[in-house]
Parts: sequence; structure tokens; C-alpha cells
Amino acid sequence: MPVKSRKTEHEAQQVLKKLVGHGKMIQATIFKAYIKQFSEALSVNDVYYLSNARILKIPQEYRLVDNDYQIIFTGELL
Repeated sequence: MPVKSRKTEHEAQQVLKKLVGHGKMIQATIFKAYIKQFSEALSVNDVYYLSNARILKIPQEYRLVDNDYQIIFTGELL
């Protein structure tokens, strides 16, 4: 499962994950305030069920993968 990350001028971490069983990648953004929280809670190659996730449409010029949507990790995400 490929994982890539980069830091942007907004101090957010961009993470690309392949959705198991769907064959598509989705872009996820974790803003600086939540990076420590999620880096301690999530492990590579584990499967998670998300609730309370913010799903946003991404303008074409900001897409890192072939998907119209991204997940925004916030403090409400379970």
C-alpha cells in the first residue's frame, strides 16, 4: 500500500492511502494541530473505520491522486 507525505505552506501533512477493496487512492490532510494525535493513534498497513470525517471536493490543481475528494482529519474524527 503506497504511502506518501509532504509538508505544505499551511503546515499540513498530505497522506495518500489506498482504500482497501476499492482500488482507488484518496488524499487525506492532517493539519498541524492534529499530526501528533493521529501519528500516535494510526499505524501503517492497519485498517480503520472512520466516522465524523470531513470529505471535501478538491480543485483539480491541488489533486495529488486521481480522485475528486479528500478526507480532512480533525479532532472529531473517530
